[in-house]
Amino acid sequence: MLTYTKSYKSSTMNKQTFVLETKTQNNGVRGERIHKVVATSLSEAVHMFAKIKQLRPDQLIELFSVYEQPTDGK
Repeated sequence: MLTYTKSYKSSTMNKQTFVLETKTQNNGVRGERIHKVVATSLSEAVHMFAKIKQLRPDQLIELFSVYEQPTDGK
């Protein structure tokens, strides 16, 4: 008897957490964290944040900072 097993990879394996925070005028000072999303790329995260804030992606980048959350959670 032949048995077929299909493996299912988790759809979250290649996704990262991205953070939206305010931009600051002072160098070395972090902005305030506003939102977090899980996305497959930085551009997808920017588009998601833009929809949340009801802005175009280029406007969002001018006003806010978007970056990938480090794997150590900080």
